[in-house]
Order: sequence, then C-alpha cells, then structure tokens
Amino acid sequence: MLLLLSALLLSGCARVEYVEVLIPTKCSVAKRERPSKSGKVSVDVKAIFAYTQALERDLKMCRGDKIQ
Repeated sequence: MLLLLSALLLSGCARVEYVEVLIPTKCSVAKRERPSKSGKVSVDVKAIFAYTQALERDLKMCRGDKIQ
C-alpha cells in the first residue's frame, strides 16, 4: 500500500522534457584579422563594416546557409 501511494505521489515528478542540444562542428575557415585603427572615423567604420560582413559570410558558410 505504501509503495502504491509513493508511486502515485512521485508520478507527477516523472516528466519528459525535450531540449534542443547544439553540437559544435568544425569548420575550416581561415581566421580573419581585425582591421587596425587608422585615426579617421569614416575609414575605421568602413573597415569594421567590411570585417563584420566577411565574418557573417564565413558563419553562414559554416552553418550551411546559402550565401547570397
């Protein structure tokens, strides 16, 4: 009787949860160098923008997304 009662009380704790698990994959992309500071804000912003676009392209390629 005690076993039946404890099984009934603990059955609410037995809940299955599915959680997405991301598995890291190896990608063979050469490391990009950060742009150096030139002193001119407009030149630096353009260089940083080009750098971030290149990083996004590399990331899309590693994830298997189509590159536009």
